[in-house]
Amino acid sequence: MAGISQRAGLGSVSPRYMEGARALGFSHARAFINVSVPIGLRLSLPGLTNTMISVVKNSALLLSIGLAELTFVVQRLSAETFRTVELFVVLGAVYLALVLALSSVMHMISRRYALGAGV
Repeated sequence: MAGISQRAGLGSVSPRYMEGARALGFSHARAFINVSVPIGLRLSLPGLTNTMISVVKNSALLLSIGLAELTFVVQRLSAETFRTVELFVVLGAVYLALVLALSSVMHMISRRYALGAGV
């Protein structure tokens, strides 16, 4: 899914930027790397943010870094302690904290690399 967002971001860069870079003497590859890629990545940040949040909510990120998946741990603890409601409330709070932290970090990055209104 992130590939689609990035491709759409690169495709949305106006051709006039490539034309300008080519007029300045950039090769096609250098113009793409130095002009289109930075603008395209900035344009694709919102979609990339949504994809990352979806990954966190689906717990695949936690599995990929080697931690036990949170929902599985809560289910196991619930079976052992019979405190299902409390455990799932804590799990919801943990997921909410992860999503809010990721959202705020991506918002700061997006603001830092925001483009002007003319793009």
